[in-house]
Amino acid sequence: MKQVFSVLFAFSMCINAFSQRYYGIANSNYSGINGLYINPANVADNRMLMDLQFASFNAAVNQNYGYAKSFKALYDSAVNGNDINFIKSNRTTGIEFNVLFEGRGPSFMMQIGKKTGIGLLTRGRVVGSGTGINTEYFTFINDGIRGVKLPNGTTFNSGNVNTTINMFTETGIVYGREIINKDKNYLKGGIVLKRYNGLGYASARINNFSVKLLDTSLSKVTFNGEINGSQNGNFDFENITLSKAMFNGIGSGLGIDIGAVYEHRIGEEDEEGNIKISTSRAENKYKYKIGFSIQDIGSMKYKASPDNENFYLKANNITASSVDTANIDFDDVDTYFKSIGATFSKDNNATKIKAPTVITIYGDYKFAKRFYVNALFTGGLVGNKTAGTRTPFQAVITPRFEGTFLDAGLPISYNGLSKDVKIGLGLRLGIFYIGSDDIIGSYTGISKVTSMNVYAGLHAAIPYRKAKTKKQKEDEPAVFTPPVIKEDAPKDSDNDGIVDDKDKCPTEFGLKKYDGCQIPDSDADGINDEDDKCPNEKGFARYQGCPIPDTDGDTVNDENDKCVNVKGLPGNEGCPVVEAQVIKKLNFAAQAIQFEVGKDIIKPISYKQLDEVVKILNEYVDYNITIDGHTDNTGKATNNQMLSEKRAESVKNYFKQKGINDERIIATGFGDTKPLVPNTNIANKAKNRRVEMAMKVKE
Repeated sequence: MKQVFSVLFAFSMCINAFSQRYYGIANSNYSGINGLYINPANVADNRMLMDLQFASFNAAVNQNYGYAKSFKALYDSAVNGNDINFIKSNRTTGIEFNVLFEGRGPSFMMQIGKKTGIGLLTRGRVVGSGTGINTEYFTFINDGIRGVKLPNGTTFNSGNVNTTINMFTETGIVYGREIINKDKNYLKGGIVLKRYNGLGYASARINNFSVKLLDTSLSKVTFNGEINGSQNGNFDFENITLSKAMFNGIGSGLGIDIGAVYEHRIGEEDEEGNIKISTSRAENKYKYKIGFSIQDIGSMKYKASPDNENFYLKANNITASSVDTANIDFDDVDTYFKSIGATFSKDNNATKIKAPTVITIYGDYKFAKRFYVNALFTGGLVGNKTAGTRTPFQAVITPRFEGTFLDAGLPISYNGLSKDVKIGLGLRLGIFYIGSDDIIGSYTGISKVTSMNVYAGLHAAIPYRKAKTKKQKEDEPAVFTPPVIKEDAPKDSDNDGIVDDKDKCPTEFGLKKYDGCQIPDSDADGINDEDDKCPNEKGFARYQGCPIPDTDGDTVNDENDKCVNVKGLPGNEGCPVVEAQVIKKLNFAAQAIQFEVGKDIIKPISYKQLDEVVKILNEYVDYNITIDGHTDNTGKATNNQMLSEKRAESVKNYFKQKGINDERIIATGFGDTKPLVPNTNIANKAKNRRVEMAMKVKE
């Protein structure tokens, strides 16, 4: 038993994920691809025409178990192997640990036209989370029952512990587009469609598993609670290839990121008092903007296989008369728990691991030309009882200076896990960027060293350039321009560009081709004579100035007449009404159709009546015919459905062979789903085995 919980405890301490996302530079308008991981809508109307990321990495650790005395102590430990002076907190429950290792691979984004941006993202991640850990509980498990110095009756309860680690790669296609661009209001949206490629995972969920000390001298305890666990770590890392790493792992799944950004834009006032918004792609046009996004909506599935292991343990007040947690073999723990009456099961079924879904909301305010302040909130959406990564909430305020070549941001964040303030620094110099979301606070001692984070990367971008203004250079020699002697311009009373001497309608605005007069409209139908095919007859624009046609003279306009060339009735959409005698013939023919038993072959005795239907169809050429096949409920419903469809098709094929256009015939099988009468006796079943036909005006 000791090894089970010791492994879970170490697992929780070492492999959990923390959401650090380059906060020092990611919200810059010049961050390019890095901004897409905050919100995919940033791909549209970006200050970068194109951005190509070669590679970047990000590593982060965070926990609330305790803190290191100084950043220097951590550095000495990492470089020189010195012991870390780690000071434990007073808390014994609710311990959480987080770790993230992320590598962003070759990726690109570019602008297409004025409204759209696209991109391709690749990265690999090791993410996980551990929550709800009770340190006294795990100390007891590790030291053994005889090692505790607590009175009989003491109960150790794990609480709800959840630890998950997941190693995967992903490829994402990004699309963003302008949605609204009107006056001061601008809105854009974006989406990332991604494929996850799982390389390995492990997960353990403990639901209030408790151990009650009945007698420490006899090692007598009572177990109660549940433990669920699963893992698959059989990816072949020794023979790894790019194809295997990105597309051929041991798990797979689909994910999506969505986001939107609203900008309240500012502009310059013209002489008439109108606000004119700049159209330059190189400028940030907003006074403030608000962004909303959800990343990693989805999951990945590790297929059922001998390497995919799941286990379940449930102990319902099981008492062990003599047990020492220090001596239980983890490899044989199922045998032990079964021997004391607990439920323990294993299987190799498929396992679904939730992606590390987070929601991000932020605002960005422009204080000066290149100085901004960003306020951001982010938090996880994965529940504590689910196999997947949970992300603590973070609130971040980042003042920053930004430009096409240089970005500098100072993220100040409050973390909901460690419940402390962190201060970081992010820098981008041309093609390089580097930073940390907590290094300044840790290094200066302003904040306790509860976390570590560092990121760096290399990219190449092509920013938009602002167009130069047109102004005369001071050192250019003056150019002499001779004065122009103006003559009195010819008079044009109606301002139509045709002087009065040549204007046949000098007081009426007109066209040159009509000698200064307006375009004539003889029939006053609003369509000029030059475009009117019926200039002396009032008509409509869609008919080029002519009245609405009625070819067959049945008072139903051609555009509403489904039988244009046959005189019909207005109440029947311009088509002739099918006579009652014809409908009677049609129904008689349908009732007379006979098939061979259990088959779709029409008996010859039915041909005469079917030929009568052919005559009707040839007479009513503007009508379609529907053929519905029905059966009784004898036999399987699927067989009845198939037989009804085949019989309806047989009748359709007969009509086609007689020259009826295939498009006029609609054949449908309904099986035994629409009986005329209950299928309670032979006579009723015979009535339900039928073919029905009806005439219908063409659409």
